[in-house]
Order: sequence, then C-alpha cells, then structure tokens
Amino acid sequence: MGRLEKFWETYGTLCILIVILVLFSILSPAYFLRKDNLVQIVLQSSITILLALGEFFPILIAGIDLSVGSILALAGIVTGKLLLMGFDPWLAVLIGGAGVGILLGAINGLLVNFTGLHPFIITLGTNAIFRGVTLIISGATPVFGFPYAFTDALTGSLFYVPVPIIVALAMALILWWMTRQTRLGRNIYAVGGNKEAAFFSGIDVKFHTLMVFMISGLCAGLAGVLSTPASARRSLLREPGSRPSPSPRPSSGERASLVAKGEFPPSSSAASSSARSATDSIFCVFRLSTSWWSWVA
Repeated sequence: MGRLEKFWETYGTLCILIVILVLFSILSPAYFLRKDNLVQIVLQSSITILLALGEFFPILIAGIDLSVGSILALAGIVTGKLLLMGFDPWLAVLIGGAGVGILLGAINGLLVNFTGLHPFIITLGTNAIFRGVTLIISGATPVFGFPYAFTDALTGSLFYVPVPIIVALAMALILWWMTRQTRLGRNIYAVGGNKEAAFFSGIDVKFHTLMVFMISGLCAGLAGVLSTPASARRSLLREPGSRPSPSPRPSSGERASLVAKGEFPPSSSAASSSARSATDSIFCVFRLSTSWWSWVA
C-alpha cells in the first residue's frame, strides 16, 4: 500500500470535511464564514459526534449498533422524568443519561456474547424494544418544564464555547486517549483485527465486546441528555398553549476492516458528522431542502 493510499484511508474523511468547508466558503462567503454560523454548525454536530464516537467501537470489532437512536431517546426521557420528579440535575444526568446508556449498552453486549448472533441482529431487535419502552414511559407525549438550572447549563457557554461542543470534544479526546494509550483500547483493536488470535493471546473477547457496547451506550446516553433541552423547546413551539412550570429565575464492512487495523481513527467519526452539518448549513443558506440526507444516510 502506497503512502498516499494509506494517508487517504486514515484521513480521507477529514480531507473531505476541509474540501466542503473551502467550497462552501467560496459559494457563500458572506454567510458561511460568519462566526455564529460556524459555531452553529459545530453545535448541531455535537449530538451526532457523540453518536458517531460510540458507533465507532462496535464497528471497530466488525459489528454495529443499530440501537443508538433508541438509547438516545430513552436516556433523554428518563433524564427528563427524573428532573420533573425533583431530582438534582447532576444526579438526573448521571442516572438517566450515563447510567441508562451504560445499562442498555450492557444489555446489547450481553445478548451478543451469550447468543452468538451478529450485533446487527441483536441491536435491530433491541432498537425496537428500547423505542417501545420510551413510548411507554413518555406516554407518547412530549416531556418539558425542566428546571432552568438544567436547561441553562446545557444551552449555555463556557469561555464563549457552547457546552454541547465542550462535552463532545471532551468525549472525543477521552476516547482517543483510551484507544491509543490504554490496554483496553489496544485489546479492542486486537479483537477487531482477529478474534481468534486475540483469544489465543489471552484477551477476554467477551469482556471487550461487552465494553464496546457499554461505551456505545454511554455516548448515546450523553447525546440523549444534550438533546433533552432542545426537544423540550421544540415541544413548546408545537404547543403554543403549553408553558414550562414556573421557577424563580429571570427570563433568558471495508470500513470496518480499516478500523480494525487502526487505520481509521476516532477523529474521522467527528469529521464526518461535522461534514453533514456543514452541508445542511449551506443548503439552508440557499434555501434548499435538507431531506437529501435521507437518501444517502
């Protein structure tokens, strides 16, 4: 494999993102390069980046997790319900977001380990189950009226950087460090490269498979927490008569093999998510429909 080919396989997605940014900057220099637009692109990418970071690990072992969307929804609903029950926001995020995400990811991992079925089949089934549980808990109705401390924390900024962006970047750095600097990360790569060789090398394949799906569930759970305030705002917009509860506050396959070989870094997941949001942004600038993504997603 030549150097150029290897470079493209490793950083191709990032190169595509750069090309998209340059192209759209030329097409719409007055709007696309504005600071607020660029921040909004990354802000919209934050939830997708978290999901992509979690999905990276099942793909790393030549599997997939089709249930991340349902885990996001269920974690968000549980977090919202806990907040409405009067739980401390941090405790609600810990239990409803991280806790539920890890638990549901563990269910996926255990089912994959003990049934021997491909993760595609397992997560296709759990996706429907988790979605059904979400509808049961929510009663198929929007959940809103969260404490202002919660919504302000997740929709605010730290040093002029929106909190969702900070969470997504922090998670990306943690997972990058884990894959490069820890035994767990190296073992996951080994399992993805050759499960039998990893087993005979003394690596507990089932344990690392479980960890992979728990990481995926954790990322989806955190994405659910970040999406909760935005979902509540959309619900209020759809229901003009609805108002939040008062609060004392002033108003405000080939790819899988590349991954298994370590030639597809986690940063590519974030880059692909940002590329999608950047493309949606330029479509909005030219007032074109963004439903194009449903044809290629």
